[in-house]
Amino acid sequence: MLTLDCVSCAAPFRATHRRRKYCSRGCANTATGSRLEARAGSDHGRAVVWSCGGGVDSTAIAVLICQGRLPKPDYAIMVDVGYEPETTWTYARTVLTPRLAAVGVALMILRTRDYTDNDIVKQGHLVIPAHRRNTDGTTTKLHTHCSGPWKAHVAKRWLRAQGVRACEQWIGIAADETRRAVADRHKWVKLRWPLIELGMTRADCIYLIGTAGWPLPDRTSCWMCPQRSIGDWRRLVARSPEDFERAIRLERAIQAEFPNVYLHHSCEPIEVAVNGCVQPMGREGASQCASSFSACM
Repeated sequence: MLTLDCVSCAAPFRATHRRRKYCSRGCANTATGSRLEARAGSDHGRAVVWSCGGGVDSTAIAVLICQGRLPKPDYAIMVDVGYEPETTWTYARTVLTPRLAAVGVALMILRTRDYTDNDIVKQGHLVIPAHRRNTDGTTTKLHTHCSGPWKAHVAKRWLRAQGVRACEQWIGIAADETRRAVADRHKWVKLRWPLIELGMTRADCIYLIGTAGWPLPDRTSCWMCPQRSIGDWRRLVARSPEDFERAIRLERAIQAEFPNVYLHHSCEPIEVAVNGCVQPMGREGASQCASSFSACM
């Protein structure tokens, strides 16, 4: 073990490697946060834009802004694609919007339908990454063609309409999900990931939100998103049963045009897969327990 001096607070600490610079994550976040603010201010000519998703990562960024640990962005935007659970907008209305407004940051809500369509089927193809059961019994996941047109393209069109010609866009991705951090192909958009730069994992974000006294937000993925885990689906059933009913109706409508395509990776009817039904039944029987998965246990 080595004894080193923290470059932030100058306190001695024990470490196994000389590469360590900080005695704690708190000191690391404080030091890198000030550098992040300095870098943001030095990039002249680029508007600072924060794309808020409404989930845990974005809420952590909101807390950092309200605490003054991140500089205030020039624009704060959140895109309503038309398929988010109602819990997402309840949280945005009651928590995010008023607390950001208190520090002078206005959260703008953009509607996808004001800029483009949000149809599930486009030009004869599904745009969501649904699951298909093949004739040989195997399953295939379809490609994702929704996130870009519904969110990223809408944000860019809105920014252009505001006269923004170059921007630094903040995206909420935690440090333990760096694989999701991909540069934008448009040169006028410089993407940055404040949580990664601050070294904050998803667990750090949850801890920050809790210690700040903010309620924890629900998952923000669309209510029919085929990439939901079984836990996400069951939370949707418990907290927003109306949205789960919508997912059931949507799956049936999709199957009228695309047989053997499902919203759940098991390629079972969504009400059966989520509710955990063990007895064989048709769709009409399964729909009787769609309001609560516990009814089928």
